[in-house]
Amino acid sequence: MAKVKSKPSEKLIDLVKEYGSDILSTDNTVLFCKACGKTINHKKNTFVADSSSKSQFLTDLCMAFIDAGIPLWKLENKSLRGFLEKYTKQHIPSESSLRKNYIDNNFNNVMDRIRRKVAYNKTWVSIDEMIDPVRRFVANVVIGTLEADQLSKESEKAYDMKMSFFLFPNMLHLTCLAHGLHRIAEHVRCLYPDVDRLISNVKKLFLKAPSRVQLFKAMAPEIPLPPQPYL
Repeated sequence: MAKVKSKPSEKLIDLVKEYGSDILSTDNTVLFCKACGKTINHKKNTFVADSSSKSQFLTDLCMAFIDAGIPLWKLENKSLRGFLEKYTKQHIPSESSLRKNYIDNNFNNVMDRIRRKVAYNKTWVSIDEMIDPVRRFVANVVIGTLEADQLSKESEKAYDMKMSFFLFPNMLHLTCLAHGLHRIAEHVRCLYPDVDRLISNVKKLFLKAPSRVQLFKAMAPEIPLPPQPYL
């Protein structure tokens, strides 16, 4: 029995299923590589495989920029783009192509990694709301696992340390050296209220007042400015 040839459109659909819709797409006529940003010859499997390997490079590139806190629009810089293309021998697509085709995949990969990390473990969650530079409310969520044989991270906030001392009186409470010195300095301020008011008034006179600073230098050029107190 003669072998029935598949239609070109069916072959294109099969290639998209094989390599993933995040890498390839088709309109039943041509095969488009999202990683390269161009059409590829679907009749030669080597071209399709090459495009697939390049997409992994772009996935890693996108994740590296995100982890390092580097905006993707930095790739529009000609010097940076030329450097990457020269030494990686890879085509660097535009920022919009990376954002459309790889941000969601990297996000899903990170979420899957977090799920695997916290699966079947007791977890803790911290949620904090903030306002971004464009005045949008953003909720930052931090999650971790509770380990019975590992100490938690040290807290650097005096308020948290004071609260934990009363909530967990049986725990060994170690005060940070900087916080201890700060509490001593606060006690010294209470012992010398006149000196405290003097330093406070000097701070009010010269802090964020360049005209007063210039006047002081003009009247007493040989006298240095008083040191700025850290209060």
